[in-house]
Amino acid sequence: MTTQKLNFDSDNIDIFDKTDDFMKESEIDVIPINIMTPYPRTSLNNKLNQKGHILTRDWSRYTTRKVVFKPKNMTPEELLNNTLRLHRKWYKTSRCMKRIARSFNFGFYPFLETARLNIYSKFSKLF
Repeated sequence: MTTQKLNFDSDNIDIFDKTDDFMKESEIDVIPINIMTPYPRTSLNNKLNQKGHILTRDWSRYTTRKVVFKPKNMTPEELLNNTLRLHRKWYKTSRCMKRIARSFNFGFYPFLETARLNIYSKFSKLF
């Protein structure tokens, strides 16, 4: 399972729709959708800190669910709101059911795992 992290310097606001299109075309069954987080003492944190893009040093906010840096091509609010929109769109009940039904073709255990992860992702508290 891969994780889609959102907002690299090259990403514009259209990255959310492109990501949704890619996930649909690839027939991905489950994908955690997270905000890129520059964890302390990492090269990413150092790079963003040098540019003055770190918004907070409150390490409790470094959760992949909160924006803790200033993205290059969108506001922090746009990053957060569009990530939420993408998650809600991706884990809409009808889309979850379609992915769960499709997974049954791969056997009982893939079906159970896909169902479990889609249901968990749909109902987990996000942000």
